[in-house]
Amino acid sequence: MHEKTNVIRIGGMAIALLALSAGVLQARIQADPRAPHEPRTAAAEPATGSQPRLELAGDLIGARVVDHQNKWLGTIQEIVLTPNRDAVDYAVLSYGGFWGVLEKRFAVPWNQLQLRPQEPVFVLNVDRKDFDQAQGLGRDFLPATAHEDWLGIEPGVGAAAQAAPDLEHRRLSRLVGVTVRNGQGETLGQLEDFVIDADPGAMAYAILWIPRDLPDLLERDLAAVPWTALEIRPDVGTARLDADRQTLEAVAFHARNFPDLADAQYSRQLHARFDVTPYGQALGFLPAEPQPQTP
Repeated sequence: MHEKTNVIRIGGMAIALLALSAGVLQARIQADPRAPHEPRTAAAEPATGSQPRLELAGDLIGARVVDHQNKWLGTIQEIVLTPNRDAVDYAVLSYGGFWGVLEKRFAVPWNQLQLRPQEPVFVLNVDRKDFDQAQGLGRDFLPATAHEDWLGIEPGVGAAAQAAPDLEHRRLSRLVGVTVRNGQGETLGQLEDFVIDADPGAMAYAILWIPRDLPDLLERDLAAVPWTALEIRPDVGTARLDADRQTLEAVAFHARNFPDLADAQYSRQLHARFDVTPYGQALGFLPAEPQPQTP
């Protein structure tokens, strides 16, 4: 009888723990949905040049591409960085086909893609017949760099077809999930998304996901990190950030409360925490911090 009672008690406790865990997870989903989000771009103070249009790479991959007559050309399948990873080199455009059959892929230089205002739609000055006549990239081939004659170049031929052993660590879709560690080997989080200044294609920020244990599931779990503070390390398959967990916690936020990364004051404070030059200041559209005058 006692054994049966103990079994019932243990079973009841297990059910209660499962219910509690489910409740916590449900509250987390309701309070902090991991839904698509877009950084706002309003500036908090006047700048010396045009303001950046900051976009999440996760919103740009899968975006539609149309011609100047608004006719559909395809979708963005991948975004590939330059060899030094400071900007976007090209986007992989998927054209035609059905469920991957008979589709063509093209490595379109980023400077030939124009992002429409207020919507994630790219405009490309190319006629559909040019795509129909072009061969496109091989099924498993991506060029090492963008090529001016991207429509006419034969797959696997020319300078753009040179071997690129680090290409996997220049593809943004492959960088998602990469572990971020500091110099002491402490795991800080994982790469969740990337913020791109859409017009020049410059990399502005990385969005880190901070893992949480069960008691802390409702805590803020995302953090924006200046791209220049991050080092991608293809040799070990990780990224390095010279910061501690406390620094990340200080700038962490919920996905539903995504900060305005183009705000001048916020940008300066964020970059100061990681001891790097503010993104806008480096590109010239954000004025430098005034220096105190010596009496």
